[in-house]
Amino acid sequence: MATIVMTTRGTFGDHFPFIMMGQELKRRGHRVRLGINRSMQAFARKFHLDCFDCGPVMGIEEAQKDAACWNYWNPPKPAYHVKNFKVAEKYGSLIEACREADILICASNFFMGAVIQHVLNVPLISICLAPVQVCAPMKGHLGIDIGDSRFTEWHEIFQQMHKCFYRELEEIRQNLLDLPEAMFTDEWWEDNMISRRLILAASPHFARPAGKYDGALTAGFIFYEEPSWGEWRPGAELESFVEPEPSPLVLSFSSLPLQDPRRVMEIHVAAAQKLGRRLLVQKGWAGFEKDHIPSNTGTNGIMLVDFLPHDWVFSRTAAVIHHGGTGTTGRALRNGCPMLIEPYGNDQFFNARRVLELTVGAAMHPFELTADGLARVLEEKVLGAQYRINAEALKEKISAEDGIQSTCDFVERIV
Repeated sequence: MATIVMTTRGTFGDHFPFIMMGQELKRRGHRVRLGINRSMQAFARKFHLDCFDCGPVMGIEEAQKDAACWNYWNPPKPAYHVKNFKVAEKYGSLIEACREADILICASNFFMGAVIQHVLNVPLISICLAPVQVCAPMKGHLGIDIGDSRFTEWHEIFQQMHKCFYRELEEIRQNLLDLPEAMFTDEWWEDNMISRRLILAASPHFARPAGKYDGALTAGFIFYEEPSWGEWRPGAELESFVEPEPSPLVLSFSSLPLQDPRRVMEIHVAAAQKLGRRLLVQKGWAGFEKDHIPSNTGTNGIMLVDFLPHDWVFSRTAAVIHHGGTGTTGRALRNGCPMLIEPYGNDQFFNARRVLELTVGAAMHPFELTADGLARVLEEKVLGAQYRINAEALKEKISAEDGIQSTCDFVERIV
């Protein structure tokens, strides 16, 4: 039995795969300790995982308060984006936990993994949850051409974040670790940020590591399954809304906060009505509410829901409209569900591009949407027979994969 410390940061898509890995490693007899921010620990405790506080709190309230930070089309001032980038005092517990660890499993975009491996000589496994990081390494942070005039303001933001990052590292060096000055250079991070023991938690049929990462294990998507979902059944109202033909559309932005959810809701409600389709809306961190439905359209054909099993919904829907997060994208692919992606930032641009290249969906600019344009793209592309055929073909391949087992087998070969 090994003592395994796991840590990640971010929102649902960054935590759910780690929770599933932790559950399986614990089932195999290992001692698992999960260092995550406090707002995500309730999900981990459903699996009776041992959690400790690690990193700034990031839950729905914090995300919605700073929703502008998720919007790469209309970036905030750099100072706004980095104002909460204070981390030194948040990671002492992680360092202490790793002093007794046989191995550290860390998200590949979380710098503390490389620091701890260097200081404590703990073997590190990097888990990449955003394919863009290792599948498009020459494309920059977004997996797109950052020289695009629409994204030039992000140059300054990234530069400010870079400076702030090094300030925080210096604070960690001085207060938590016994390290020489000026150790952490750009060259050091280039060589050490991501471990050579690297796992991409995505299907090889969706994306493959490239460049210096092409030796990584592409394990398959790691899907979140709550213990109660095995016995979950939809309520009568939900079932009667979803089951009839024609199948409904689903609008789900998962843990992406929106600055103006009312505008987004109005456009999608109008588009669904133009197509004669019902619209199932997952509230999520976007903050969709019933009073966002336009008063002149009524609520007939619109239903709002909270957190529920996506497999049940996506397997019964005509198409899912979402932001392009890796978790939602993978779940739609596993269910053979065509999709329309409206990317706002981070890895969503890369995922949208892959969906286009695989011809299993379309992508649209979220701030240039009109109800007519959205309805047209859905009708002429996403709801077309060929998109469904392509999605079903990918479903067969992805359903044959087991990302959790492949990942945990890799871990056990190390420990």
